[in-house]
Amino acid sequence: MDRLQTQALARDAILTGDPGLARQLALALLEADDSDRVAQLILAAAEPQLGRPRAGRKAGTHAWRLSRSDPQKYEAARLTALAARQADQDLLAMYWLRRALTVSPTPTDHARTRNDVRRVRAESRTRLRLGFGLMPSSNVNGGAEDRLNIVEGVPVVGILSEDAVAQPGLIASADLRLSYRMDATSTALTRVDARLFQTAVWLDEPDTDLRGRDFAQTYLEFGLTHARRVSGGMLDASVRVGRQWQAMSQEGDLVGAELGFGWPGPGGKSDFRIKADLEQYWPATGADERLDWTLGLTGRTERAGGGDVSWGLSAGGTASASRNIRRSTLSLRVGYEVPDRIGPADLALHGRLAYRDYPDYTLLFAVPGGRQDVSMTGTISATFTDFSYAGFAPTASLSVTQTDSNVSRFDTEATSLRIGFRSAF
Repeated sequence: MDRLQTQALARDAILTGDPGLARQLALALLEADDSDRVAQLILAAAEPQLGRPRAGRKAGTHAWRLSRSDPQKYEAARLTALAARQADQDLLAMYWLRRALTVSPTPTDHARTRNDVRRVRAESRTRLRLGFGLMPSSNVNGGAEDRLNIVEGVPVVGILSEDAVAQPGLIASADLRLSYRMDATSTALTRVDARLFQTAVWLDEPDTDLRGRDFAQTYLEFGLTHARRVSGGMLDASVRVGRQWQAMSQEGDLVGAELGFGWPGPGGKSDFRIKADLEQYWPATGADERLDWTLGLTGRTERAGGGDVSWGLSAGGTASASRNIRRSTLSLRVGYEVPDRIGPADLALHGRLAYRDYPDYTLLFAVPGGRQDVSMTGTISATFTDFSYAGFAPTASLSVTQTDSNVSRFDTEATSLRIGFRSAF
């Protein structure tokens, strides 16, 4: 019996429910030729049925490497994903399903695989989210517009240092979020979360005294969340601990807790959520500890024909022994998703207005009436779904932010363009 006949017999064994025979024939083929792609595919299908899904995933990986056409790679990727799924390796299963998306032979195959990604993600205990972005900005450090420090229109406090003045440059960011669902029922779930956020900064005009790495930030967080369905909606509570670094030096530690309740609006076309948040922060220097609190209400409405609208209101404050940290805040944000695609882009518009009051703010003297900041941000975001790869679509967001303050150190302007990727489904 020649190689083609053996391959056909092995395929028939898989289709007729005899994975043991299929495996024996595949191993015989590989003994004669270890580059036999079909034999590796047969192993990838047979091993999971014999209780060895990890061996099946390994064989599927070899079949992918030996494949030369998109249909061949598609078959290998899907079998590898199936083996990983049976081995409870859901992250690997989603990885291989996304690779299958890149080589889908037909629109039907693409839609089928996209639906499988959604299903595995919904059923998986483990969820991984990755975010990357590049953002050219006119103000990477949140610096002031002017070197003079002016209070209530009077330049009486001197000249700002270089790092306190707006610096143009480029910000690169990476955001890794991992969660694991410990327990779940039809009415409740408990999960643990971890997050690592990192930025790198390059200045347009670096000098020996000021470098981009001076503004680089790192944030590490671990949390626990429990959510439970109650009458009228969903109640959730979470706790978190975190650590921050600035310029590779430890900046401080925090502990926080949040309580929230979400409920659907009339007709099921709207949803709302109210939350309360507390966070205690301890700087690495041991000074200027602070306690932040926030109360917030958010809503989202699905409009007939598209054009979803979202909004949020929040009030908060900071308690601290430092008079320059104590403050109260109010903010309003709105969002609108443009219903019709414009060219290749799905557009969304967002705006935010925030007010901050520091009643006891002091420089060389107590600022009369305290310090007040008003900031406005406008953002237009575009998602290019038609150019997605492996289920990730490129995005671009243009933001303009302006802050007006009676203390000129906090008069800022920033224009930034963020380029990144997000899951298309």
